[in-house]
Amino acid sequence: MKNTLTKIIITGIIIFQFGTRGNSQENNTHILPDKNLAFGAGYSQLLLLDKQVSPLIYKAQFIPLFIEYTKKTNNGIMNLKLELANGFIGPKRFKERNRLIRYPDNNGVFQEYNYTMKNSYIALNEFDFEYLWKIKSPIGEKVKLYAGGQAKQFFSFSYTDVPIFVHSELSINPSFWTSYNLMGLTCQSRLSVFAIGVITNLPYSNNPVDGKHNYVVSTFKMGSEIFSIMDYQRVNFSQYLTKKINNKLSMGLNYKFYWHSSHRHNKNSKAYNNSISVVLSLKLQSNEK
Repeated sequence: MKNTLTKIIITGIIIFQFGTRGNSQENNTHILPDKNLAFGAGYSQLLLLDKQVSPLIYKAQFIPLFIEYTKKTNNGIMNLKLELANGFIGPKRFKERNRLIRYPDNNGVFQEYNYTMKNSYIALNEFDFEYLWKIKSPIGEKVKLYAGGQAKQFFSFSYTDVPIFVHSELSINPSFWTSYNLMGLTCQSRLSVFAIGVITNLPYSNNPVDGKHNYVVSTFKMGSEIFSIMDYQRVNFSQYLTKKINNKLSMGLNYKFYWHSSHRHNKNSKAYNNSISVVLSLKLQSNEK
């Protein structure tokens, strides 16, 4: 009986040891997703041409701020990014200047007054949600490739000395990411292209209302249309360069460029934006020790 009890205890200890070893191996092989939170601030410059209102090229300068959350697994990436910016916009080749304006009053008598054209305040925001799946790279694991989709919300607002009062975009875009290492830097290239969306353009004018909604809702409805890639094109590109400081922190630079162009109803508007930001990245979760 004593020998039997001893054998049972020894067998139980062996099974327990193998079980705990197996569980520890499973835990070691379970790969946690990488989670990162990034903050950025920098300088941005916008060039805008809208032939519908004026042939002038308008130039804006911004101070962009953004926060970005990224979750990366073996199979894909989820990314959320919010960017806010404000600055000033005005004609590129002209400084502040006066114009003589003549218009008839209610009695048909022409009136004259001097009007000062100057740089005006402009603000914008951009919110992106992306999900991408890892695809096979033709050159192995040195370069990681991802493809997926992006939902974008973009909104800009400026005061009345510039041709565009509101430009808004709600769109779906195919997107592509590339990740690789270069001379000790972690590099990430991103590209997305407009596919379809709702675009709102409100030039300065006393837009009539539809009689069913308040002024803001009515104006947005009348100024909004569904656009396809045939009528509106937008390309978004960004390049990240980051250097690891320790297991938690990274510092780097982000260059961002976008271009958009609209051609519906004989309108011809184009915009180019370049920006560069300093980025601080905090690793929230990782398998690295």
